[in-house]
Amino acid sequence: MTELTRAGNHFEPKYKKLADLIIAQIETGEYALNQQIPSIKQLSKRYKMSRETVSKALNLLSEQGIIKAVYRQGYFVQKLDIKIGYRIFLLMDKVTEFKNRMYEAFLEEIGDSGEVHVFFHHHNYEVFKSLILNNLKNYTHFVVVTYIMEDVEEILNQIPADKRIILDNPEPQLAGEYAMVYQDFETDIYNCLTEAYSRLKHYQRLVLVSAHSRWGAPQVIKGFKHFCQEHDFEIELTDEIIPEEFKKQSVYIFLSNSDRKMVSAIKLCRALNYEIGKDIGIISYNDTYANEVLAGGISVINTDFAQMGRTAASILLKGERTAIVNPSKLILRASL
Repeated sequence: MTELTRAGNHFEPKYKKLADLIIAQIETGEYALNQQIPSIKQLSKRYKMSRETVSKALNLLSEQGIIKAVYRQGYFVQKLDIKIGYRIFLLMDKVTEFKNRMYEAFLEEIGDSGEVHVFFHHHNYEVFKSLILNNLKNYTHFVVVTYIMEDVEEILNQIPADKRIILDNPEPQLAGEYAMVYQDFETDIYNCLTEAYSRLKHYQRLVLVSAHSRWGAPQVIKGFKHFCQEHDFEIELTDEIIPEEFKKQSVYIFLSNSDRKMVSAIKLCRALNYEIGKDIGIISYNDTYANEVLAGGISVINTDFAQMGRTAASILLKGERTAIVNPSKLILRASL
């Protein structure tokens, strides 16, 4: 049970009182920048508090970036201009146009309520593990995009559930009550294709390109097959555009964020005198500036990454622990 100190009718944890005292000592100049503060043992003896209470106070100050823990050395003052707020560890997979939209929206929504430090793991398990485990005591909240081939459940469970927000790729099996803003890949493709049915019904075959290489592919394939079987479309799953199998009355749905395969399909249409939007349909995942102009405009299944960032920030600021599906929508253009 948390130790409490009575002050009038208000109960405040002892560790919080100690943290406030150390902050006051830093502000009055008792501790200088980069100066080591007394050890847990020394503070425990000085203020007649348990080591557990002192440790909680120092961990709180570390999370807020006021002091820094140095392995086997102790705690050192990290900043003098103290503004108590959120200190947020944002870990993303890689730099893309889409993730940049998410980051900017998240940053704007957080505003002056805290500081955000962004890191990238580039789908590397060891980098992912190191970044999280080495920063567990340094932040008030951890906002994490996974997309790692290996199982990261054990690592994510090292983050206290109330400080953990999972973004974009769902991680539903973690311990505790935590927040998540994610894509429902299966439902998104099914709903978007259903919305496009009035145009899709003029084609015979639906081809899912890069079907096995995209994150969330099993869920996308499940939703895709559900729609195709429901409406009696021929189905093909492929990782490459094969010229010999490229034929009329087909709709190609590109899951990859790379334009290379889609451009190959556009070139084939030109070489074979196929009309895009009539002989061949094209749908891409996630909108880009290029999609607005390629082939007169490429239809897209678009996840609102800016909304994802805003929702994550709002959940963090409100202290909510809920799972929210981020909206995706169909944008129809001349390619379908």
